[in-house]
Amino acid sequence: MLPDDFPSKKFTEIVHMLLSHHGKRDWGAPVEPLMKEAVLVHLSDMFSCYGGRFDMVKEKSNKEWSDFDDIYKRAWYLFSSVNEEE
Repeated sequence: MLPDDFPSKKFTEIVHMLLSHHGKRDWGAPVEPLMKEAVLVHLSDMFSCYGGRFDMVKEKSNKEWSDFDDIYKRAWYLFSSVNEEE
């Protein structure tokens, strides 16, 4: 329950951020982000989803490339040398 003196504009903005965090109507958002903060929440959610999906795919594979991922419509390159020492 919100306090009686909670600003209605702030409440509306918070609700908008929650409703728009999927980013597009095609992706399940009832509304698309219309504020900078809503876009940032959406992008943070996307980064989290991509990272989580990558980790899950990598955990199930010991190959350089994953099998085709039907969710993200791609194969993932799983063994990057970016973090390896030369």
